[in-house]
Amino acid sequence: MAGIIVVKANETQRQKAATPVFHDWECEVSEFDHVYNEPETFLVLEGRAEIQYAGGTASFGAGDWVLISKIGKSHWKVSEKIKKRYRFG
Repeated sequence: MAGIIVVKANETQRQKAATPVFHDWECEVSEFDHVYNEPETFLVLEGRAEIQYAGGTASFGAGDWVLISKIGKSHWKVSEKIKKRYRFG
């Protein structure tokens, strides 16, 4: 996988996100930079955001399952307070 993949979460993915290897994170409306030196997987529980990176832009919102490869530098734009269940690696 290269870049960012966004799909609607299925039941298996929602169950996976409920396991202890996934953690909670939330963020108010804001913009910030982040460097992805390792992959990240997350389920968006609430809100909406987009990530801009060298390969393009990915938008996601509640109910989306997001897979991010080691994309390096990125810029997040959170347009609605976001809550997610995530894991790195």
